[in-house]
Amino acid sequence: MTASAWLNFPFRAIGPRLGSLLAFLLLAGAIRAVPVQFSIPEQPVASALQAFIRQSDAQVMFNRDEVGSARANAVVGTYEPEAAIASLLTGSGFKSVRTPAGVFLVTRSEPKAQAGSVRGKVMAQAGGRPVADATIGVEGEPPEARSGRDGLFILRDVAAGTRTLIVRADGYRTARVTGIAVRAGHQVDLNPVQLASARSGDTAEQLEGVTVSATDLTSLLTLQKVVVTPSRFDIAEERLASNVVLTGEELEKLPQLGEDLYRTIARLPGLSAHDFSAKFWVRGAPNNQMLARFDGVDLIEPFHLKDFDGILSIVDLQTIGSVGLVTGGFTSDYGDRLAGVLTMETQEDTGTANRTTLGLSVTNVRATNQGSFDDGRGHWLAAARRGYLDLALKLGGSDVDVSPFYYDFSGKVDYELAPRQVLSLHVLYAGDSFKALNSADVPDLRSSYRSGYVWAGWRGEFGEKLSGESVLSFSRLDWHRAGNGLFDGYQPLNLRDDRQLDVWGLRQDWTLNLTPQALIRTGFEYKAGDASYDYALSRQLATITNGNLLPVFRTRNAALKPDGTTQAVYLAPRFQPWTPLVIEPGVRFERHTYSGLYPGESTWSPRLNASLAFGRTTLRAAWGIYRQAQGLHELSVQDNETTYRPPERAEQRVLGISRKLESGVELRLEGYERLSSHLRPHWENVVDPFSAFPEALYDRVRLNPTQGRARGVELITEQRGGGRFEWGASYAYAVSEEQIGARWVPRNRDQRHTFYADATYAPSPKWQFSAAWQFHTGWPVTDQIFKLEPLNNGTATYSWVYGPVNAQRTPAYHRLDLRATRVYRLRRGSLRVYADIFNAYSHANVDGYDHTAAIVNGQLVVKKEPLTMFPFLPSAGVSWEF
Repeated sequence: MTASAWLNFPFRAIGPRLGSLLAFLLLAGAIRAVPVQFSIPEQPVASALQAFIRQSDAQVMFNRDEVGSARANAVVGTYEPEAAIASLLTGSGFKSVRTPAGVFLVTRSEPKAQAGSVRGKVMAQAGGRPVADATIGVEGEPPEARSGRDGLFILRDVAAGTRTLIVRADGYRTARVTGIAVRAGHQVDLNPVQLASARSGDTAEQLEGVTVSATDLTSLLTLQKVVVTPSRFDIAEERLASNVVLTGEELEKLPQLGEDLYRTIARLPGLSAHDFSAKFWVRGAPNNQMLARFDGVDLIEPFHLKDFDGILSIVDLQTIGSVGLVTGGFTSDYGDRLAGVLTMETQEDTGTANRTTLGLSVTNVRATNQGSFDDGRGHWLAAARRGYLDLALKLGGSDVDVSPFYYDFSGKVDYELAPRQVLSLHVLYAGDSFKALNSADVPDLRSSYRSGYVWAGWRGEFGEKLSGESVLSFSRLDWHRAGNGLFDGYQPLNLRDDRQLDVWGLRQDWTLNLTPQALIRTGFEYKAGDASYDYALSRQLATITNGNLLPVFRTRNAALKPDGTTQAVYLAPRFQPWTPLVIEPGVRFERHTYSGLYPGESTWSPRLNASLAFGRTTLRAAWGIYRQAQGLHELSVQDNETTYRPPERAEQRVLGISRKLESGVELRLEGYERLSSHLRPHWENVVDPFSAFPEALYDRVRLNPTQGRARGVELITEQRGGGRFEWGASYAYAVSEEQIGARWVPRNRDQRHTFYADATYAPSPKWQFSAAWQFHTGWPVTDQIFKLEPLNNGTATYSWVYGPVNAQRTPAYHRLDLRATRVYRLRRGSLRVYADIFNAYSHANVDGYDHTAAIVNGQLVVKKEPLTMFPFLPSAGVSWEF
């Protein structure tokens, strides 16, 4: 009888006694004692054991009826068969026993009513990189878990009591983690277990000699890592921090548009975004008031297709390993921004094998490659992406000569020069161009933009007390825009706009651990830059003067080459006067000087952050002064601005409370207030904000606010933990206004009420389905009022004025997005196929109004039609990782 016949033999058909016989699979060959390469995804125990048999040539005996619907763990990597089957069955309710003949016998494991679980992460002390393939087990018992590529592990069915873990990994000293208090039915979340690198000449005794207590992990290692900043969202590969809202894996599950990082995280509370743009606003503040830092370098206008407010970001979502977003109350190590901080770190890979990913979607084609060299001391990551919106338009049969094109490339190499000393080199380059021709009502447009960043980084530790990080960078950005043609068939325009910005930067951060209850963070930052502006505009408009319709010519010319420097120093001590309480006062000094155009000004920014934790409940508070200088590249020369203004100022107050319930549901409530002063004038198009020639339109107005305020309350509840069903929901009430004259004017993205909810269901490791729904009240808009104007020649025309800025509102916005993902395990790697539906029920979301006027039979007829955002929009893609 063949093996497959045994598996499918109808035992129950020949009697209940025979139904209890063991179904077994007997294959030729003795069990291997050497490691085997396994690739077994999470699945039912019966099918997982079949996969184990095929891949190991082992002999296994099990009862298919007994294992029933029990599920097995995923096993991917190189293991000895005995360790692999033990990991496969951990937590399933079954165990394997190897008989003297070498056959694995699968039986039901003893029930452990008095057992819990331990979850943690293994990291290298040098550089903080995750350690993959580490073995973790309870002392005195065989290893029961291995860390994944991200360093994460989980030990199930750990007997209650005080336990000691043994953590081993090739190239590192073995660590004993003592004093772990395991309670029945509970999970212990350890702080990261840091492994020291093994040095040449180490003896076996030395390799086994590193002991760390779990109590010390909590009190020593976490003081630096305690989150004292409210309004913080960590979006990372790991699931350990209590303030995690979305993990990288969960971001990938949720519906997306253009696989864009900025668009994907715009669903977080406090953020608001337009369908057309990736530039989300932060609690009522525009995107340029948020610091964006990518692998340590500060990004300047990180968007593609800037002519239309940045349709996509230059950051490839698929390369990102972790994201930190702070929407208010950030600490003094970050400066020169009023609203928030977005930090993005690319993936870390500690595996020895190279890994390649190829992706194709309706918006772009992309490729990444990463791996290691020199026995794992060095690592690299390279990624390239090319968008083909231009090809899509051509294939779609567009009769308008429009060609949007973009691409970006990122790469990094890091190398461990010595234990705890890591040097890295990085590059990020992005370019795009846009061409729009043959339009009768709008002039032709040709534009191109380039963004290039090159930087070197260092991370190191000196003993257990001192650690630091350095970043030396050079950034260059180029803007080129040209336009010529006619508005409305008779009003000519000629435009030339060429700009460039070069910035050299050096940043140094230090952390000094004084005692287990005190440390000091300090550092400095220096930037030197120069910019150039070559701008010329000639535009004809029409005006009514004394009953005559006359042409008016608007001209702008600027040729400037400003340069300047920025110096900053910060000091942020952190204290733990009482075990639940962590306090971080801080102060930041900054000085900005721009040659000839701004005399310079020194500013001090005091700040205070605190965290108070009681069990599952944490209270966080922040207060601080924040300042933002005008960037060298931010002169609005198109509006005759030729000198720089002093830094803007904001005072922030944030108070939040979070709690994780026994059920796994996390709750978070937060209130905030941001008061702004010393605000600069800004120019806006109050009716048509997405024009390619904003400075040439009639609706261009200068707003001169004297102060601003943003206030709100945010409530978040979610349950995410890797199960089959995950969900999250949030509600926010927010007000964002500026005082212009005697009136408080709502900001453009002021949305008073916002509700968001998402859910993900994974019936099996192969399939994932998700849905995301959002609702918010309408955005402010400005009315346009028309008037009939008789002319001296006996004819008539019309004129218009604009009503109070942002005095009206659009209807409420709501949208449902859907996503389905199917994963195929191939002989070489895995294939992920996904489909997205944006705005599934095709709701016509209004973002403004188009006003048209005409004179019919001597009467003025005005039409006001809504301008809508994206309708029903399907997309799909495929990604192959091998």
